[in-house]
Amino acid sequence: MDASAMNASMSESMGTSLNGSLSSPVAVIEILGREGQVLHCHRFRKWPVCIGRSARCDLVLDDVHLAPEHAVLDWPSLVLEVPHALGVMPQATLRLLPSLNGGWLSGRRLQAGDTVTLPDEVQFQLGATSLRWRNSAAPLAPEQPLERHQHPSHLPAMAVRPAWVRALLMVLVWLALLGLNQWSSLNPGAKLLDYAGSVLGPLSLLLVWTALSALVSQLFQRRFPFLAHLCVVLPLLIARQALDLAVPLLAYALSWPRLMAATELIDIFGLALMLSLQAALIWPRQRTRRVVAVVLASLCLMVLGLEAARRQEQQYWFGPPYLSALPPPMFRWASPKSPDALIESLRPLEAQLATRAAKDNDQAGGGAGDDGE
Repeated sequence: MDASAMNASMSESMGTSLNGSLSSPVAVIEILGREGQVLHCHRFRKWPVCIGRSARCDLVLDDVHLAPEHAVLDWPSLVLEVPHALGVMPQATLRLLPSLNGGWLSGRRLQAGDTVTLPDEVQFQLGATSLRWRNSAAPLAPEQPLERHQHPSHLPAMAVRPAWVRALLMVLVWLALLGLNQWSSLNPGAKLLDYAGSVLGPLSLLLVWTALSALVSQLFQRRFPFLAHLCVVLPLLIARQALDLAVPLLAYALSWPRLMAATELIDIFGLALMLSLQAALIWPRQRTRRVVAVVLASLCLMVLGLEAARRQEQQYWFGPPYLSALPPPMFRWASPKSPDALIESLRPLEAQLATRAAKDNDQAGGGAGDDGE
């Protein structure tokens, strides 16, 4: 781009004319909420701008922690003294007027009388109100596609129906896996009523949990994304139920009892992943998501430590102490061991059991002697 084109572009964006006149720089001041969302956006072309609670201010804020006239934003006009030459962009300044609470800028405490220079975009606080300054030179984030919940309600029904169909299919698959798991643990000829608790109970919990999650989202984002939370939770529940059926079967088929330890790890990390994904729907800010991820990771490590301590106390580390139900023999892939091999593998326990029995006998004998005395 040549110099003349650059001059014309700058003149158009800043509202200037290359004839030595004053330009009118444009900027916006955004009022932010607790989660950093923009509550109000005010555009200004005339400077200075007075901020406070008084009706005389250019930007009136409803904040009892502000003075009637709390601060002044000033941005000198751009002077182009030489025609067809680039002017120099002056910097905006923030000056605090006499007040009790002052303000903050990038972690720096501002008192009455302080004057600071503002970059193209910066977040600051006056009283208890968070604001963001952004001029025309600040880079903008790329345009984001609309999410399904943001589509207007007058769209054809087929634009929304596939999501509900997918959710319904996932619910049916999950309930089928629950019923299969219950069938594998019941005796043959069990009544249909025996399946009601294992199927309807988890379904009720799923709907209540999804509704509560959507309600929390509504508190922070003013929307009720029930379907979004349902589509996040259901794939994890299906995967967990499928693994709950596959891991014991694989451990039995290959004679790998230590593989059963994976079931509890799946529950712990699966729950953490589900909460993390739902937290991303509730608090979309990257910073909040990182905090939630750190908290969930810490809780996972704590739960794993408690589980390791419990297993050490019960003297087993991998898998449950026994299998409550065995799959059919047709799923057995590992070669069977002979009774002699089984007895030989248990021989190292003979000395340990003898030592433990002698210790128990000594304790019992000592207690009887004390009673006799």
